[in-house]
Amino acid sequence: MLTAIFDGSLDGFLSVIYSCYYDKRLYDYAYEDDVYQRQLDSDYFYVPADPARSVKVMDAIGKRVSQGAQSNVCYCLLAADRERFTSMLRYIRLGFKTGAPVDNYQQDPHVLKVHKLVRYVLHEAHLLTGFCRFKETKSGVYYASVSPVNNTLPILAEHFRERLMNQPWVIHDTARGMAAAYDGDDYRIEPVKNNVNAERSEDEAFFQELWRAFFDAIAVKERLNKNLQRNLIPKRFRKHITEFRNED
Repeated sequence: MLTAIFDGSLDGFLSVIYSCYYDKRLYDYAYEDDVYQRQLDSDYFYVPADPARSVKVMDAIGKRVSQGAQSNVCYCLLAADRERFTSMLRYIRLGFKTGAPVDNYQQDPHVLKVHKLVRYVLHEAHLLTGFCRFKETKSGVYYASVSPVNNTLPILAEHFRERLMNQPWVIHDTARGMAAAYDGDDYRIEPVKNNVNAERSEDEAFFQELWRAFFDAIAVKERLNKNLQRNLIPKRFRKHITEFRNED
């Protein structure tokens, strides 16, 4: 067995694909270096990330497979599944053989898993675009915290860059210690400490209390359905949602 070890980045993964075809190493598995438990029955190779090779491979995927396959690789990379890289590796290798029809090979477990992980990432990101609650800080920057299962921060950053383009904001992924910071022109994603001091402005404190009062006032107690509410807004999101922060 051959196992590729790399840094877990998109450039690193695409460099593994490059190594398959140019170094003639047909890897059976691919893992991020810090989570892989090395086995005695496997030969492993560390593949360094090479941006130039990465660009070539991404272009090849678009031409020889499809633009949809390019998107699947980018979104699947964000999934919280340690086996995702192996499935992506097998998916791309099959795609280079079959072309665009690779996405119809639902009987292949790796194709099926890539599609499943992509749907999971996009679904969670879609939910968070509605569940993000920005608060105005004393500095005037809008701040929102999230703690998703998957690394949805890049998707959220792209979404809110289009919708809050004139307003500086920060979206803080407390689960990973990362934050996307937008300055009104572009954003960057960097590691941050989880004990961020995002002190809300006086107006923000007033409007948060007003929103909670409105949320309670419009509720019809006789029609309250906690089970349906939990299905629509899972509890793992609620600690970041203004109207649910006072829940037991």
